Formats: sequence, structure tokens, C-alpha cells
Amino acid sequence: MTDGSGSLLVSQDASITSGGNFLGSSGITIGGRSKGVYELELIIASVVLTGGDANGANVGIGFKDSSQGSDLFRIRLNKTGTGLTVNTFFDSTYTVFHTFDSVYSLTDPLTLRAVIDLDANTSDIYMALGAGAESLLGQIAIPSGAIWDQLSFSAVNNSVDWGPDDVIKIDSMIIRKLQLDNYELWENRTNWLGETLTAEADDPDGDGIFNLMEYALGADPTTDDAISVLPKVIMLSGAPHLEMTLGVDSVDLQYSIQHSNDLIHWTTIPSTSVNGQIGDVVQIPLFNSLYQMLFSRLRVGSN
Repeated sequence: MTDGSGSLLVSQDASITSGGNFLGSSGITIGGRSKGVYELELIIASVVLTGGDANGANVGIGFKDSSQGSDLFRIRLNKTGTGLTVNTFFDSTYTVFHTFDSVYSLTDPLTLRAVIDLDANTSDIYMALGAGAESLLGQIAIPSGAIWDQLSFSAVNNSVDWGPDDVIKIDSMIIRKLQLDNYELWENRTNWLGETLTAEADDPDGDGIFNLMEYALGADPTTDDAISVLPKVIMLSGAPHLEMTLGVDSVDLQYSIQHSNDLIHWTTIPSTSVNGQIGDVVQIPLFNSLYQMLFSRLRVGSN
């Protein structure tokens, strides 16, 4: 439940004597991720875990690979016989990074931050208490080849491990992508072969694709490659789909498919968001039973 002001309150579930509440999201809206660097930040406003058993009560948040049915990574605040601990847990392995010796209540906000590198298969764990400086607690390895496509939240808050007056108040849970890309960075790293028409709306190779769209489709702005990179219509299970390869992560650049039934009005029919990571081949359904004729076009813009 919440406290009425936006914070999440985790309290005892008196109906159970073991385990707790485990929540998994549906697929994340940005699409499954197998590469890139992401930051997970959990801010716990306050903690009272003075009741219940000496060990067991905990809350945690993590990344999940639905194809494996398991966590790719999870960071937790856990009650133990020696005090509250910050630890990670996956593949049935606990790694303790910090112990608040003989402490079971926190009145200052506790910020836990993990920088998860899906390219290097590592996660760096950071912590800050109140207004104190953030410290690096350590690094762990995460499974290689995994695909992060869900979020998970857990609370072992049964009536044995968790006292009736125990409560953890969570201020926020935030996930960000780090090392964002943009048109300016792409412009600077592209070999323009002496070409000076490098603005977003320029078309130096004359293939009918503006530079911004060249960036979006992973194309070469100095070569006429329109035929190979432009989206194309394909048939899947008897229905038309628009297929294209993403040249940029959809977190960095906004992709949408706009629709019209008259080639004049492009906002009456809701557009379709396109999500995925660089190199993904996406296929967007184009059929709409409400319209006998439907036109579609790709639109890109900065997020």
C-alpha cells in the first residue's frame, strides 16, 4: 500500500507464515535488453524491523530474464541476526556488501544504487545514508547472454519474519539508461568524407533520406543505401507488417509509426510506438479492422 503521498509502505502480511509478496512486471515497455549500461536506484525513506524473527525479513528490486524465469540481478535490504544488511541475491547466492551492526531501524534515507553493465556482465553496488557521501560497496558478476525484459519486486513480510509494527517506507525506485546516444554524437563520429551537409535535415548522398533518418536506421549518410535500409512491408500470418532495423536504441531516439486513412490527417488515428535496442529487427502490425485503407509512415524525433 501507499502512505497517501506517493511512498510505498511495506508492512506485515498477517495472512502468511512463510515467504512474502513477490511482484513481477509484464514486459518492460522499452523492449528486452541484452546490451547497454543501466542504473537502478532504490531510495528507502525509513526502516523499522524491530519485531519478528532475527533473520529473514527483506525487500528487494531486480532485473528479470523471463525466458529463464529467474532474476538477472536483485539488490536487497535484509534483516539478519547481526543487523540490517545490504546484499544481492540471485542463483541462490547471497553476497553481503554492508552490515548495519545491531541496527534494525533507519530514520535517514538509504539510497542503494546499482550500475548494471550488460556488455561487461557486471554490476557495481553503491550506497549512501542520509546526507552522507555515496560509497562503492563492490562489484558482482551477472549472467552472460541474459536478456533483461522484466522488473521484479520482493518483500519477505510474513507474520513470522516480520513484526506487526514493522514497516519499510520506500520513496522511489528509478531505472535509467546510462551512456545515452544522440544525433550530435553520431554526427561527430561519422566519416563524412569531406561532406559539409551534416545537419539533421540535410541529404548529402541524395538518396531521399535526411541525415536524422539515416542515423535512426543505421544507414550511411554518404552512400545511396535507401533500398537496403528503408522500412518495408512484409506479410506475417496473412497480415501486413512494417519491418525495419533499429539503428539507435529507442531510449535515445523516439520511433513511432503514424497512420492515416487519407494521407492528410496523421494524428486522428493513434500512432504506434516502436521500442527496442540497436540492431533489433522490429515488425509492426499495420492492419486495422476499422479502416478499409490505411497508410503508415515512420516518424523519429529526440526523446
